[in-house]
Amino acid sequence: MIAGGAFVHAVDFSHDIVPILREHCATCHTGDKKKGGFSMDSRADLIAGGENGRAIEVGRSAESKLIKAILSTDPDEQMRRSPCNQISASN
Repeated sequence: MIAGGAFVHAVDFSHDIVPILREHCATCHTGDKKKGGFSMDSRADLIAGGENGRAIEVGRSAESKLIKAILSTDPDEQMRRSPCNQISASN
């Protein structure tokens, strides 16, 4: 696809999203560590969410709690992250 003269590719979950989640979220949300009851061990777990309900709204990512928590600047809404796992809007 071309948008505004720049090549834009469709986002591929496995290749574009999973590496970011592994780098920034796996420490607290994979294996036996499921903070907030939220597991990222599988796509089904990721979609199911945790103690606060569904984390992802399939096909409506802007409405997803996960996206809102990552992008929020409100300390009450942000995911609790260690300084080494900060995700910026530019990632």
